[in-house]
Amino acid sequence: MTAKAAHALIVEDEPDHGLLLRILLERDGMTVDEAADVEGAHALAARRRPDIVVLDVPAGPAGGASRCRRLRESAALADVPVVALSAVHDRGARDALFEAGVDSLLGKPVVPWLLEWQVRSALRRPVRHYPAGAQDLLAENRAWMGYLVHDLNNPLTVVGGSLSLMALDPMTPRQRRAMDQARTAHERLSRMVQSLLDVERVEHGRLKTDARPTSVAALLDEVAFALAALAEPREVHVDVRSCGETLWPLDRELVERALINLGENAIRHAPRGSTLRLQAREEGDLLLVSVADQGPGVPAEARERIFERSVQLGERRSQGAAGLGLAFCKLVAESHGGRAWVESGPRGGAVFVLGLPWPT
Repeated sequence: MTAKAAHALIVEDEPDHGLLLRILLERDGMTVDEAADVEGAHALAARRRPDIVVLDVPAGPAGGASRCRRLRESAALADVPVVALSAVHDRGARDALFEAGVDSLLGKPVVPWLLEWQVRSALRRPVRHYPAGAQDLLAENRAWMGYLVHDLNNPLTVVGGSLSLMALDPMTPRQRRAMDQARTAHERLSRMVQSLLDVERVEHGRLKTDARPTSVAALLDEVAFALAALAEPREVHVDVRSCGETLWPLDRELVERALINLGENAIRHAPRGSTLRLQAREEGDLLLVSVADQGPGVPAEARERIFERSVQLGERRSQGAAGLGLAFCKLVAESHGGRAWVESGPRGGAVFVLGLPWPT
């Protein structure tokens, strides 16, 4: 006799994401219902009890745990396995999800065979011809992401070249503004992809710095110029304060990208009309390069983990850039033998600092 098909309930408020999950689960022979929120999930479960729930976890310190607890309030869902999908991976958020009743946690972006493995494991069904060990699956997931990031370089190169050619032709002022916005977006995306590649290299011990005597003042001026396209529409003034004609041994490209990441993150949270300050000063054998904003700041209890990969702090302050921006900055500082940290500004806001020692 043919076994009864398992029934899944997807709780996802983004229709496009829900459609992708439905396709993946139906491809595995399951029947699927979809709900946009917890209340809708309760109503569907009352009519037809699911065998498993695939729950999207919203960003924020407690959003996912709260959603899962409310889901479990339904008698029909009290003991149903829950596979949560989340882009937040810091330890506190993960522990809160499991305490709230999540049975299995899967990171975003969703890898199809990894989702199938999690769902089948939660249902205690045999996994089809995949490695038995979770570590093997995670290694394959990392490799898959590596291939994806490398492949992004090719279309980015084509887009950048095409924009450069188009910029040579006469344009109206409106077209020129649109072109400048497109080129700025291309540069930001290129930095994101490069940061992804660099994070992978650092974690495998493959990142090497090319430290050479660098003009700190010129470096900060270049960072300010790169940030202007994002700062001006938001009416944020970028103020540069350097330490004279200091030459410091550092990898100019890596440090510049790290400071641009910090600056872009700060501008996104800075009030209109406020000032973003880029500053460098020497303290003995340490160069302190900082980016200070007048935004909401970072809570004291979050200042350590905000530099962890894929940590988000809700609407008040987040990393953006696939959660890699601040993690990349930390790794750049560490690759120079230093460290990165965040502190409160004298008049509020946040001050992100890279401490770069003189090489010994």
